[in-house]
Amino acid sequence: MLKKNISFTFIEKFFTSIVGALVSLYFINYLGPSQYGIFTYLYSLVYLFGILTFPGINNIIIKHISQGKNSSYLISASFYLSLITSFFAFLMMLLFINMKDDTLLLFAIFSSLAIFNTVAGVFKSYYNGIQQIDFLVKVNLVIFFIINSIKLIAVYLKFDFIFFFQLTLLETLLQIGLFGYFFFKDNKLFVHKKIFKILKIITVEAFPLFLISLVIMLYIRIDQVMIEYFVGFEQLGQYSASVRLVDMVYMFSPILLTSLYPFISKKYKQNKKVYVEYVKNFVYLFSYISIPIVLFTLLFSDELIDFIFSDKFIDASLILQILILSTPFVFWNSLLYKVLIIENMMKINFYSSLASLAVNVLLNYILIPIYGAVGAAIATVISYGVFIFIIPFISSLRFYMVDIVKSILQPVILAVASLLLIYQLIEYLHILILGVLFLTFYFSTTYILYKFNFISTQLINSYNIIYKGKD
Repeated sequence: MLKKNISFTFIEKFFTSIVGALVSLYFINYLGPSQYGIFTYLYSLVYLFGILTFPGINNIIIKHISQGKNSSYLISASFYLSLITSFFAFLMMLLFINMKDDTLLLFAIFSSLAIFNTVAGVFKSYYNGIQQIDFLVKVNLVIFFIINSIKLIAVYLKFDFIFFFQLTLLETLLQIGLFGYFFFKDNKLFVHKKIFKILKIITVEAFPLFLISLVIMLYIRIDQVMIEYFVGFEQLGQYSASVRLVDMVYMFSPILLTSLYPFISKKYKQNKKVYVEYVKNFVYLFSYISIPIVLFTLLFSDELIDFIFSDKFIDASLILQILILSTPFVFWNSLLYKVLIIENMMKINFYSSLASLAVNVLLNYILIPIYGAVGAAIATVISYGVFIFIIPFISSLRFYMVDIVKSILQPVILAVASLLLIYQLIEYLHILILGVLFLTFYFSTTYILYKFNFISTQLINSYNIIYKGKD
């Protein structure tokens, strides 16, 4: 059952990430920097005001239901809590927009209704808790296909800007409607005084997760709100377009970890020494994947922006060059986050994330007024680095930092050599062909060196674990 659930989740994540990213790039190009800046700003606010809906409670639902506890009162209590907090967050966002810029109020009404997705989250948590992952994946894919098909048609037919806000409202209604329909076919909600007792229990239990979610949500979106505040929608659109491109690289980290996490967790319980070696192996793997992407993007950012977007986004090239530097940090951080969960170091995780957030906000406040969106990109890279550098010094994970440093040299040499081979062809070949040639040279050389044992043993070990099933 576990292997089946992991497979379903992996397929859904991979498909929706790839297709969703491609649709988004088409959509961004259609809107242009200013309108996409408005779109990003409002949904950043949705994300931030979503903090008021008490994120983290869904994990508690899954935990209790998967442990066989009575789900009826638990789901009822969680549903009422999500409904009330979503309505409160909706009103607060509209009040904020009305006070700041009432010309955006109509757009905000449609976008802010996406906050009610937390209600659908309660139903999803129920099915997650009873291990009906295949059902969740199927419904999610149906909704994903409907929304993205409509979006593509709307862009092709050049629909008005406001339609795309209405489309997100449709997505929210589909989420609540479909999951609610299937839930109420076999279940019902209760109104009972026992619910208040359950509400108290789950809110207390979810509070640490709420604090972590609060920090993460602020960390992810606060830069975009600050860009709009200091320099406006145009630069926010340039920045957000670059972020979307970098996100296409970032997404491989959670996809890989979906499969790797069970291996690491299993070894922690069986043999701590072997577990440490596993972590080291995957540090090297992530370095070999992320570093060539960084170097290729640094060299060909102008060509990438010109190919993917129109000339209206030419200012995004420098932002992309800076943001792509964060890629290795994101890969290493995602692995480190799993390690902290496995070793029950959630306090360290919280305080490190809080420190990164503080650095991010401070640097954004200093750099954005001077350098605009470029300043926000610099702040993002530095704050990602803070997380990866601070944890080894306040925990028992010093080996992690050492192996990161050791893992960098070989992929840098291989990537530079591959770039030198293709650079002379830049005037003759399309950027896509250059990219394919670069990756072919890089990974072919890595494989040849692997066959002759000329590369790090950690990378060889990670290959054996993933592809050959060897320990």
